[in-house]
Amino acid sequence: MNKSKYVNEALKFYMGKNIKEMIEENKTLKQNLTGGLKSRDDKIEKLTVTIQGLEHDLADSLAKESPDCRCLWCRLKRRLQK
Repeated sequence: MNKSKYVNEALKFYMGKNIKEMIEENKTLKQNLTGGLKSRDDKIEKLTVTIQGLEHDLADSLAKESPDCRCLWCRLKRRLQK
């Protein structure tokens, strides 16, 4: 018997599984992991775009505020500017 056959037999004995099955399981796990990470990254990207849009909308609304506005935010802002 050559060395690789001894090694394969030893792995089968210690692992209790067929090496080919282990390799297939490993590939499947990697695919599931990368698929999950990609979907999570897509969700994070969408949320980031949404947050940036909200920040932009807020900045626009604050820039267009009326000097006579009596809301709490505008009153605090005018008081801090004094």
